Amino acid sequence: MSSPDMYVNSEQSRDEAAALIEGVNSVLRCDNLQDAAKALFESCKKLVGAECGYVSLLDGDRNERNQALYIDPGMQRCTNDPSLPMPVRGMHGMAYQTGRPLIDNDFRNNASQKLLPAGHAALSNVLFAPLRAGGVPIGLLGLANKPGGFNDNDIRLVTAFGDLAAVALQKSKAIEALADRERVLRHLMQHEVIERRRAEELYRILFNGGNDAIYVYRMKDGQPEKMVEVNDTGLRSLGYAREEFISMPIGRFVSKDIMGSNAWKVFWRSIATNGHAMLESIHVTKAGQEIPVEVNAHVLEYEGKSLVISIARDITARKKAQYELKRQLDFEKLIRLISARFINGDIKKVDEYIMTSLQEVSDFLVVDRSFIYRITENREEAVLSHSWSRADNFFDIPRTVNLLNGPYAGWKRRLEKGDPVYIDESETTEEDKAPLAALEIKSGLIVPMVCDGKLVGVLGYSHVGEAKERNARKAALCQMIGEIFASAMRRKLELERLEKSEAASRALLRSVPDILLRVNKEGRLLDYQLAKGKQLFVKDNLKELPVEYWSPLMEKIQAAISTDEVQCFEYDLQLNNRLPQIEEARVVGIDDSEALIMIRDVTEARQAQRKTAEAELKMIKAQKLATLGVMAAGIAHEINQPLHSIKLAASGVLYLQKIGVQSGVDELMEEFEKISDEADRIADVMSSIKALCKNNAILAPTDVNAAIESSLSLMAPKLQAGSIAIEKQLSPECLSILGSFTQLEQVVTNLIKNAVQVLEQTESATKRIVVTTIVSNGLAIVEISDNGSGINPQDLDRLFDPFFSTKSNAENMGLGLPIVQAIVSSWSGKIDVFNNEYGGAIFRLEFPVYAWKGEINANLSG
Repeated sequence: MSSPDMYVNSEQSRDEAAALIEGVNSVLRCDNLQDAAKALFESCKKLVGAECGYVSLLDGDRNERNQALYIDPGMQRCTNDPSLPMPVRGMHGMAYQTGRPLIDNDFRNNASQKLLPAGHAALSNVLFAPLRAGGVPIGLLGLANKPGGFNDNDIRLVTAFGDLAAVALQKSKAIEALADRERVLRHLMQHEVIERRRAEELYRILFNGGNDAIYVYRMKDGQPEKMVEVNDTGLRSLGYAREEFISMPIGRFVSKDIMGSNAWKVFWRSIATNGHAMLESIHVTKAGQEIPVEVNAHVLEYEGKSLVISIARDITARKKAQYELKRQLDFEKLIRLISARFINGDIKKVDEYIMTSLQEVSDFLVVDRSFIYRITENREEAVLSHSWSRADNFFDIPRTVNLLNGPYAGWKRRLEKGDPVYIDESETTEEDKAPLAALEIKSGLIVPMVCDGKLVGVLGYSHVGEAKERNARKAALCQMIGEIFASAMRRKLELERLEKSEAASRALLRSVPDILLRVNKEGRLLDYQLAKGKQLFVKDNLKELPVEYWSPLMEKIQAAISTDEVQCFEYDLQLNNRLPQIEEARVVGIDDSEALIMIRDVTEARQAQRKTAEAELKMIKAQKLATLGVMAAGIAHEINQPLHSIKLAASGVLYLQKIGVQSGVDELMEEFEKISDEADRIADVMSSIKALCKNNAILAPTDVNAAIESSLSLMAPKLQAGSIAIEKQLSPECLSILGSFTQLEQVVTNLIKNAVQVLEQTESATKRIVVTTIVSNGLAIVEISDNGSGINPQDLDRLFDPFFSTKSNAENMGLGLPIVQAIVSSWSGKIDVFNNEYGGAIFRLEFPVYAWKGEINANLSG
């Protein structure tokens, strides 16, 4: 039974013991056998909770029948004759033969059901318990029809009750027999000598036929004068011959402690006054052995003389049972004391409580030494945590024990299974001899200390003077104490860890340069911590602050508690004529009624952020101006060249006219064509700039693979002319993006055209362009790579700048890639360029995948 069950059942155990003793006393108070049987049954029936039953004694041949002394049919009707003998058979016979109680909670289906006589009450469940005297069955106690059925606890109660009550029944039977004998004696004294001799012989048979010792004293002046008779049982129990015993002084076989007690005097005074008395005494055998007895004495007048017939019953078994019961109750009391000490005491004094409790348990168990080892976290060692020994048995116990190797490893394996380790020198294994020799132990016990199903330590005790026999009850009691100690040690360890964690948390909080406030949901201040140099502007409640501060703060507190999310906000604070400052508040819900507020002064940080933002704004403006200047210079350069050509052509025509040279029509048309071409060039420049600056395409779901196929179709003649191979690695999935089919076709065409122009300047025998599309992490990715000469690393960062070009021909304005970048960016995409490790360049486009379920724009212009 676990320790909690022992605490709960201790009260029940005392009630059962009290009911048991009261039942036996009620039997002892009865003078006749029928009343004793009834008192026995009623007490047992009440104790167990059965509805009906009977009490019977063996009559005549013990193998054939028994006689009912008392029958209680309960609420049922029973018509069979109770005076008829009951055959010893079926479950009755089994109970007599085995000497053990029997239970059948399904008696309706038992074969013994057929042995019941007609008219017998219906039985659903039964318990048959033999009544034993001196270990021999003398009768039977039958109980039946208990609601819910009988259990092992009922067996324990009925067995204990029956063993004690059987003695009382024998007492009642003996008293009745003695009364019969008394009547027989009186009758014999009135008859002739022959009849007297026959009566004396009959008396002798009856006198010596019982299991109790009978002593007959002659009284004088209210005191025993002489022993006149003793039966054979009395002589056998004390070890004397008849003549030797009769000639002894009165009380020679009674313990001196009893003879000198007031109870002895009261006993004889009660005999003289009332004619009868009872006494628990101690008889001493010839060999000096003490036997506890219960003495019932009655005065008998015989031939004008007063005789005292004293019946002494050996109550060794009862005393042992009472001793065990008292020990059980004392241990339960000790358990409650130790448990209360750990439950109600200071957890920091656990070690002190363990030492006190260890000594109390050692005294209770009467051992020489006791100790506790704690199992380390790595399960490899056991460390001594507590030890106790009597003053004359001090010993140097090992402080640390290796549990992996050597003899202690075997003990550990047994303890991990929950089994106790008995230490017995007579049965010591080779594995155990070394630790026993080290500890000088004759015998003892080691039990596991288990907490949450895990072996956390061991509790042990030992004897050093002489070996003691094994005791399973001691092992169970020690394991119970060990569980209490293990639980207390765990609580202490958890408290130490908690205190250490709290100390670390407080140290961490002290290092935070914030104001920390713990408040309830009404804004009441429960606790706070201030960083060095900080000041708290409230004493009890946040509502002491101006409403413009506490009102939003209370809203955040309620939100943090209700949503379990961190609430952040900033506010400008100016209190008590102080300089205004910016504070950041973070509110975290602790539970459904409290929150933690962390307030930080972010004035300097925000001022720094403002300065940084202003500096960045100035830098951006400067960069824009610089870019604008570069673009203006580029635009001027691109426009000035055709303007200069136009001016030269027009000036030449005018000059020839002034000097009278008549130009032919063909010559004039040639000059006008130059002017027209240069004007077209200016228009192209302005169109490219317009495309770079503004994108008015209508966006729609667009098939990336279809746009690539269309672009490659347009570039096919150019690719064939340059002997350039195209390798397509297009995704089988439909890549849909939100964009413009025409512009995407323009982007791909521009990138492929650039690759063709680079490959045309390459002398490689194999010229190749690879176009790849994939889907990854929600992105549609397009890669266009070539095996040309690659890009100068110094030019990689400038490729997308307007009017920058790596090509030397005058027709290239350097606006192609900036336009591509502008188109891609307008679709929330991006473009990167890097050199291939195997040679050539790679342009990588990334667009968000568009989850479109309708028709995809695969060929419409955007």
